Amino acid sequence: MASLKIRDKNYEQVDPFGGLTADRLKVTTLSDAYDLALDNEPVTGMLGSKTWHLGMIGHGSALPGADKDPVAILEKLTGLTNTNENIYTVPDISDLDRLAAFGDELDTRDGSRDGKWRGHPLAEPDEVHYTPAIADYEEWLLRRMMRAEGFGADDISDLLYVNFKTADVAGHKWGMTSPEVGEIIKAQDTNLRRFMDFLDQRVGEGEWVLFLTADHGQTPYPHESGAWPIFGGELAADMNAVFDKTDDDINLISSVGAAGVFVRIDQLEANDAKLEKMARWVSGYTIGENIKEGAEVPEGFEGREDELLMDAVLVKDRLVSVVCRKT
Repeated sequence: MASLKIRDKNYEQVDPFGGLTADRLKVTTLSDAYDLALDNEPVTGMLGSKTWHLGMIGHGSALPGADKDPVAILEKLTGLTNTNENIYTVPDISDLDRLAAFGDELDTRDGSRDGKWRGHPLAEPDEVHYTPAIADYEEWLLRRMMRAEGFGADDISDLLYVNFKTADVAGHKWGMTSPEVGEIIKAQDTNLRRFMDFLDQRVGEGEWVLFLTADHGQTPYPHESGAWPIFGGELAADMNAVFDKTDDDINLISSVGAAGVFVRIDQLEANDAKLEKMARWVSGYTIGENIKEGAEVPEGFEGREDELLMDAVLVKDRLVSVVCRKT
């Protein structure tokens, strides 16, 4: 789960790829190993949009015997690409005029040039970031990167990692069932077909392999699914109220996020706390307890305050508690 925070040696939560470095990457990646095995002759590279995408490409020249790989991170706020030139090379592919042209084209699809798509403004790159125009731009950048860096230009098999982020970020912004996300998925499908046609032309039909993966899915909004969105901050505060017995301004529970509960392991002994006991307590945590003090029960959840939130609780890789429900 490279996109999430990790603990450093001081138990602080840090970005695993902060500063666009691979210093915290403990193992070699496929790209690292493949490039070294062929004496750095293949072109290995990546086009992504988040720091944690570096987990795909690997260490670059920070690995002994390796060379700098072309890596481009598309910046949301500027529409430009960035990289860490100490260990990677930066492909010269950014073109804000081209990004603006994709935005203009999207603007006219609804029949009126008003600077908007489905009522959403398109004036700035970080606004276009959530629209089909960025899918068009990413595919265009991908083709430009392949030409500029020589991917597919000889008989040596190259390796290129790509992440199309648009449907993910749009799902967070508008919801997976929104018409915006539906239109973006269609745009990404169109661009995938366009890119495959490009591979046939540049590399040769039958001469390339494309692996398509997804690291996760999405869930509907709570008002659509009826599920309770667990408030991590409230759960962390409740756990600290129960288990943090010291007055040292250091929370036993650092935070609660998508990866789970972050516990300060160095604070367990001082608080006479056990991970298994905390896990069992969490297994009995309810919707009512997850509502902030003084807040009203949200519409649709009245009468569900005693409903348990967890199906199972694990400590590292050990299953500690399973919740049995009536169906």
